[in-house]
Amino acid sequence: MEIRFHTLVAAFPHQPEFNASIVLPNDYVELDALWREQKIAVELDSRTFHLTQAAFERNRRLFIATGIHTIRLTDAQMDEGVRDLRKLVA
Repeated sequence: MEIRFHTLVAAFPHQPEFNASIVLPNDYVELDALWREQKIAVELDSRTFHLTQAAFERNRRLFIATGIHTIRLTDAQMDEGVRDLRKLVA
């Protein structure tokens, strides 16, 4: 899923930081892709890393705490999500 995402965003005029860490007061979050200037991030939601509802909810709380607009994409949402994302980070 990550390889497919990297391939799709390779043509974007602005490239993201991949696996970017954001330090929070009492925790940190790692985002799959981050456009810092635009304050937009993407989290790729695969079953491999988000097996439990608790893990999903923990990540959700942390993403909100960053103040960065985080778009969560599943494999099924990838093509449409990347098309929308391109407009946001242009």
